[in-house]
Amino acid sequence: MILDYHLLKENYHLEPFPHIMIKNIIPEKEAIDITNDLLTNYEWTQDDMLEGAEWIEGLKNRFDMFYENEWLSNLFPIFKLSKPTQIQKNQSISKHNKGTFLDVHTDGPNSTSWRSAKKRYGFDITGCLIQQVYFTNSLDHQDSGMWLHDKKHRPIKQVPCLPGTYVAYVSSDYCYHSVPVQQHQFDRLLLNCKTWW
Repeated sequence: MILDYHLLKENYHLEPFPHIMIKNIIPEKEAIDITNDLLTNYEWTQDDMLEGAEWIEGLKNRFDMFYENEWLSNLFPIFKLSKPTQIQKNQSISKHNKGTFLDVHTDGPNSTSWRSAKKRYGFDITGCLIQQVYFTNSLDHQDSGMWLHDKKHRPIKQVPCLPGTYVAYVSSDYCYHSVPVQQHQFDRLLLNCKTWW
């Protein structure tokens, strides 16, 4: 899988907060094949914090292309940041089933995710770049994708839940997002690639 960093700049948006959204960053057929592989050949663990969800953390660098030097060297400047010299990376993937949802929240400095990273990596975290990709083998439920919200928690933009759809943003206390209630039974997988510094 080869990522085209030229797509980054032309898909940069400011509202409701700075983000990049690219449909089919991974071509649809390839994303569906990856979905089927993840569902068949990996061990899923029940998520204790979210009813109806499962996750895989042991991806063994399956999606390291999102951490490659050339990719990050093109991604950070779009958010007006210099690429940090030292980073920590964490990739996991979650699977949601019918009825699963996430209320409006942020993964910024005051979140559990941020505090856990500080504890895990043993240094003061000053930033986090989040890259997410939807994997599903269905084209029928794009309205199940996450919502991006403004500072007043109003939903502004939906990320379609389609195979290979990508979204990236620098985490802050103002990057509010939510996941709508999954109305149908299908496998909604979301890859989370976090780059900490």
